[in-house]
Amino acid sequence: MIPDLDLQLQVVIKALKDTVMPAVDPAHRMAIEQLGLSIATLSMVRERLPLAGLREWQDLANAIALGRATVAEVSSAVLEQAIGDGAALLDEARPAPGARTAATRAVLSAVSMAVREADDGSETALMRTIVEASRPALDLARAWSKSAGFEPDPDEVPEVVALLTGTVGVQRTGVR
Repeated sequence: MIPDLDLQLQVVIKALKDTVMPAVDPAHRMAIEQLGLSIATLSMVRERLPLAGLREWQDLANAIALGRATVAEVSSAVLEQAIGDGAALLDEARPAPGARTAATRAVLSAVSMAVREADDGSETALMRTIVEASRPALDLARAWSKSAGFEPDPDEVPEVVALLTGTVGVQRTGVR
């Protein structure tokens, strides 16, 4: 087995295109369509694989920013703890596998809980804050999937590398 993930994906994509696709009965249009989608998905994964670590970092940074915006509107000890735990992982060079993803989920879960528990008449301001603070995560998700071809105007969506490196719209510093 070849340990290089990019090379493994190249081999699988080539095998599907050169060997499996021609062997599929042309009468099975659904199978051909699904195989094409599978190849396209694997190609996108291969293209995005080098960016996965940056994406994990940025997802956590975005969740923390959303959490901080939320906690400014409603008090939540659980959310403040999740933000603190997540912030500690931002600068850790080698966190445990999946630690940043788990911290991102914990912060977003705590945001959700804080929103559900808000009952002091701040719902409108809170929802506006959440929508505004969610924009960087939405922009990143759209950029990440832009190559899938579903964006009505892809030229208006920044490139994923620009978002992940902080050269367009997303600040990578001062997140704490």
